[in-house]
Order: sequence, then structure tokens, then C-alpha cells
Amino acid sequence: MKRKIIQYSIIAFIGLTIFSCKKDDIQRTYTYNPPKQINDGLEVSSLDSEGFNINLIEYLIDNINGGKYKFIHSVLIIRDEKMVLEEYFGGYDQNMPNNMYSATKSLCSALVGIAIDKQYIKSVNDPIKGYLSEYADVDWTGKENITIQHLLTMSAGLEWDEWSAPYTSPENSHSRMSQSPEQVKYVLQRRVVSEPGSRFVYNSGLVVTLGKIVSNSTDMELDTFATRYLFKPLGIKRHHWYIYPSGIYLTSGNLELTSRDMAKFGLLYLNNGKWKGKQIISEDWVRQSVKSHISPWYETFYGYLWWKKPLLMLDGQRLEGYSAEGFGGQLIFVLPSYNMVVVFTSAIDWNQADLLNQPLEMLQQFILPAVK
Repeated sequence: MKRKIIQYSIIAFIGLTIFSCKKDDIQRTYTYNPPKQINDGLEVSSLDSEGFNINLIEYLIDNINGGKYKFIHSVLIIRDEKMVLEEYFGGYDQNMPNNMYSATKSLCSALVGIAIDKQYIKSVNDPIKGYLSEYADVDWTGKENITIQHLLTMSAGLEWDEWSAPYTSPENSHSRMSQSPEQVKYVLQRRVVSEPGSRFVYNSGLVVTLGKIVSNSTDMELDTFATRYLFKPLGIKRHHWYIYPSGIYLTSGNLELTSRDMAKFGLLYLNNGKWKGKQIISEDWVRQSVKSHISPWYETFYGYLWWKKPLLMLDGQRLEGYSAEGFGGQLIFVLPSYNMVVVFTSAIDWNQADLLNQPLEMLQQFILPAVK
């Protein structure tokens, strides 16, 4: 899987400079209709009103319907505060929740930020040991200096391998954590193999541990805290967490939200933590979250559980943005220079890790060139 992700980064870096589809490749059957206004807090508009080439977007949808892009469930575009495209496929609709997989991590980052904003957690520089007193029996030797920031940037230095073996394999560290009696304890028992903060190692267990820290620091069930301070303010009425038999929340994945609610979360970050004029997350936390804190590999950076991968426009211009990303193609792209949020959701095929590449290709070949 690591090879596939590196391949994805390289594709992002060099860009897709050739519009690879010919007009006669697919049958043109789709006709654009603007999204319908419903009472969920999202305003709607039309592609032409917000400066898009409708023909390119119609061509994108025809490519999805024609099978060029597989397993797609939804594509949503928001620009200038208004949703201009909302399309569903494969029997999905606006009322059906999506498993966000690892895009959940970015939402967990938001919960950490809110806990800091409300002074439940003092600082990202706090050692995690002070928030995990129930794990006093763990051997903390060499782990005393692991901080909340190290968890947010996946640089805690603990032994972990989530990419060499598929998630369905018992050799995968995530799988082993999931099968353990208590997930956070499993993570904390891993031995230290590098200096905390020195290198990036993708580790979902660190994010599960962050969820526990939020719960402990606030003295609330994680869902109670998330509902009170994030979901309810955003008007998100339905959501579902996966909770292990141990009672630990899987804050690194598997949160279920509708595509529209995923778009709201992206729009919250685009607007520097504000929703309908109210500051839900501090502007400082949003800014710190999407900074380039560490580099997993060439030209790719990681913030506080947000990805920063370079995009290259068809004219060669580099485009800055950031994204919440989940296995199989669950993505929330936030593109401040275009004042735009784009959401993709997809079905999962565990044998095709490169499905994560599809949203990037659709964004670069169709959506960005469609902006006039």
C-alpha cells in the first residue's frame, strides 16, 4: 500500500497535463441540474453562476456513469459558500451516510483543537502520559517525551507498520490493534524505535489514542463532546462511530457522515473555523492544523492529521490546498485559493488501494480546469 500512496504523490506532483479522454470515448447522456435547496445549512447555486464551465463537469459525470471511474458514490462541489454540484451514483443519495475511513482522522484533529480552545487540554506540547493515567502499568521508558503534537503529526517514534501488509492481514499493525483486548494499551506498549518528532510513520493507533485523550481531558464520552461542540453546531444530525468492544472509539476511521455533512466540515476549515458567523474552531487551530509540520516523502507534507499534496494545474501552475483522505477514495479537498471544497465518496475494494488516485485525477482533469 505504501508504494501505491507514493505513486499517488508522484502523480500529484507532476500533474495531469494531458486531457486524456477523447470526446468520442464515452456516450454523452448527462445534463446538469443545480442542487436543490434543503434546510440543512448549506446554500446552493449553479455552476454557471459561480464561474464553471458546465460542459467539463457534464463530461466528468458522463465518465463516471460510463465506467471510466469506478465505485464512485458521490461528487460534491462548493464554491464561494454555495454548493454548485451534488451528484450520487450506485444507488446512493444525499440521505445515505458514507464510511469516511481515514478521513475521520482530520475530524479527530478538530476535536483535539476544540478541547484546546476550551482549555480542557493545555497545549499540543503536553506529554501524553499526563492524560492517560489509567495506563500507569505500561512501560513508559523512552515514551515520557511523546507529546500530543507527535500524535497529531504521526511522529511518535513507536514501532508500527500499517502499510507493508494489507489491512485484511494479521501482519498489519492496525489489524493487530483492532484484535487486541484494549486498543490504546496496545499502542502504548509498542517499543520506541526513533526519536519522537524525527520521522513520519503512518499510525492509526496514535489517532485512537488522541480520541482517548480528548475523552479523558473533557471527562465526557467522545461522542458527547463531538456532538456538543462540532456536530450540533454544524447541523449534523446523524453520525455513527465505530466503538471497539473495549469501549474505545475508532477515531482514526469508520466515522459515518453524509456527503453533505462532509462538505460542511470542509467548509468549516475553508472559513477558518467559522460556521454561519460563529467560531466553532479557533482560527489559530485551523492555521496550525494545515501547516506543513512533517514530510512523509518528497513534495508531500502532513499537518495535524491533514494531508498537503501538491496539485499542478493544466497550465503548469501549482495549487496549494489540503485534504482529509480515506481508503478507497473518501476525500475532502479544501482549496482556499479557489474558495472551494470538493467531496468524493466511493465504495471500497480492498484489492485496489490505488482507487485513492481517482479523485485526484477527476479534480485535476475536470473540476479545476472547469473554473473560469
